[in-house]
Amino acid sequence: MDLDLAKFLLQMLEFLVVGACSVYVYIANKNRVTNERITEMETAIEEKIDGHGERIAVLETRAKQVPTHSDMGDIHEKINAVDQKVSAQGGKLDSIDAQLRQLMNRILERGLP
Repeated sequence: MDLDLAKFLLQMLEFLVVGACSVYVYIANKNRVTNERITEMETAIEEKIDGHGERIAVLETRAKQVPTHSDMGDIHEKINAVDQKVSAQGGKLDSIDAQLRQLMNRILERGLP
């Protein structure tokens, strides 16, 4: 082997080693940046989840105080009872109105004393 061939092979080996190192550094930096972005996203999501946890706890507390289906049924029955009473009063007022109209008609027919 002559000196020029050995020099050429050494340069080729150096080129391949530098190229391999460059590819390794590129991939390592890309992975580092990706890992940093994932860590930032995880932190942001954890902060959002913490806020949601408190809100969910408040909603669960309020949900325990909301009237149930049976409570709504009881309220409906009470409203129906009130409606019946109001209807009865309305009927009484209608009869009072009819009697007052009759009295007024008789007074108008006979005139005022």
